[in-house]
Amino acid sequence: MRKGYIYCFTNLTNGKKYIGQTVNITKRKNQHLNNFKIPFDKIYNRDNTKSFKFEILEVVEEKYLDDREMYWIAYYDTFHGPGYNHNPGGRVLKGADSPLTVIESQEIGDQIYNEYKNTDIKLLDLADKYGISKNTVQRISNGEHWATEGYEKFDRKTSMEEAIEIYEYFRDNPKTSYKEAEELFDVKEGVIYKILNADRKDLEGFEPLSYYYEPLSGAEHPSTKTNEDTCLQIYEEYKNRKFKNRLETKKFKEELSEKFGVPIFIIESIIYANHWSTEGREPLKRFDWPKEKSLNIYNKYKTEKFTQKELANEFNVSEDSVRRIVNCEHHHTEDLSPINFEVSFPGEENPNSKVSKEMGRKIYNEFRDNQKITKKMLAKKYELCTETIRNIVYGKHYTTKGLSSLRRKPKPKIGADVTKELALIIYYTCKLKNSDKEYLAKKFNISLTTVNAITNSNHKYTKKLSKLNDNITHKTVCQVLSGYYRDNYTQQELADKYKISDSTVYRIVHFEQKYSKAFDEYFN
Repeated sequence: MRKGYIYCFTNLTNGKKYIGQTVNITKRKNQHLNNFKIPFDKIYNRDNTKSFKFEILEVVEEKYLDDREMYWIAYYDTFHGPGYNHNPGGRVLKGADSPLTVIESQEIGDQIYNEYKNTDIKLLDLADKYGISKNTVQRISNGEHWATEGYEKFDRKTSMEEAIEIYEYFRDNPKTSYKEAEELFDVKEGVIYKILNADRKDLEGFEPLSYYYEPLSGAEHPSTKTNEDTCLQIYEEYKNRKFKNRLETKKFKEELSEKFGVPIFIIESIIYANHWSTEGREPLKRFDWPKEKSLNIYNKYKTEKFTQKELANEFNVSEDSVRRIVNCEHHHTEDLSPINFEVSFPGEENPNSKVSKEMGRKIYNEFRDNQKITKKMLAKKYELCTETIRNIVYGKHYTTKGLSSLRRKPKPKIGADVTKELALIIYYTCKLKNSDKEYLAKKFNISLTTVNAITNSNHKYTKKLSKLNDNITHKTVCQVLSGYYRDNYTQQELADKYKISDSTVYRIVHFEQKYSKAFDEYFN
């Protein structure tokens, strides 16, 4: 049996990780550098490969790669938590098993591969014939699709006459994109690249069209979609517009994008002076108010003992803005000293204090005398934050200073004797195989309550994972969507087929269910 590897990339700057599997380490690392097929590839190249540490976590037999990849992704929480993985790992719903696949069997993949290889049919014509995208046909012919995985990459040979025709077309039309040329000449991007660089024997003596591989900037770049006048017009229109909030700025950017036919990220690059056309100009803030207003807020808070909430209401700004102003985190007050009331105004003298000494003692006594009441219940009752209640009952608040701490004995935690590895095995076994919970409880010799806590994300090792629904899995949602939109099943028929309620089917097909939300754009 072939050996496989579970590997990990760690970003040394922020600690985020990406977990993957492969049977060929060298080839897989090169794919991350060159293919850009997954979001991590773009991050890996953008953030400088030297910023990442590479390590092999485990060497296992190839048949165990999926299970071990899912385990390590869950262990480091790189899917739901801070990480770069965009799925829980393994070959979940891939290839022919996916109800959303456009290639239903390997036989169809073979048919497309052989037809492209043995006939003169064009990529676009082949795509239209089978009702798939041109990109899918390319991946099939390159051996990169699941249906032709391991097949030899097939590229049609371009004749000398065709190569010269492509070369001359680009020379005379320098703003032509690779995508446009692919459709026009029915050749792949790699072939076009070689032609433009004169990297062919039949183009020996031709000058490479350097602007396609030398880094050119700004107006000099042949494929730029904007000229300097247009960019400056965008900059001035944004500069002369007044905004009340961030929503208005977002809407105006969309208007500019539609008006000038420029993507929003280019609009933002122009107005923030990151674009070649506005380089050296003053970056335009989203929206701003006069510096005097910020200083007025700062001085009022410092000398007149207003609360932050009162100042937010008076000056019609958010409480977060007031907090940043008085803490000197705002650009208007970054040169001033932060206001700290903990020293100047302790206890009741603090203008932001909401608790009198009598109230603090009352809360303390209530928590001491009623063992059933919790800190959260007291916080809700007295309209205070839980942290304040905690300080009061622990004797850390000015109202209870000197009193003994009311620390209660912690309740025994459910499943405290379950290891992290076992908890994750139970969670993903239930999620991916829809295993019976009673069976899992008996198999691992733990209580059904513990299994429920693990699958309902109430266990300490699965708190960050999504709660599992007994009947609804990711695969079921995909099958329901496929049945409804492709096979024309009625909602009632799907409910009977998959043993779920009519309302659940309704939420799935209207993209209101948590798993189906991701497919909204795909079906619309």
